[in-house]
Amino acid sequence: MGEKHRYADGLQVRREVLGDAHVDRSLNALTEFNSEFQEMITRHAWGDIWTRPGLRRSSRLRPSTWCRPSCAMEAPFLLSGRFR
Repeated sequence: MGEKHRYADGLQVRREVLGDAHVDRSLNALTEFNSEFQEMITRHAWGDIWTRPGLRRSSRLRPSTWCRPSCAMEAPFLLSGRFR
């Protein structure tokens, strides 16, 4: 699968998960500084990881919620319970 195809697939998944309004705001705010990063995240994270078979979408959402600052304190507790 080529990079353009992975980007297109990633953008579709990103829109399905985050919503068109959020993705449109993000794309409209691209700058010379962040455009390559946004393209890479869309292609690799959304296009490679989120489209890979084997995990339900709901399973992929859980770890991403631990990255929010409000949940950072909860992550160790969530992880320790998961590995007991």
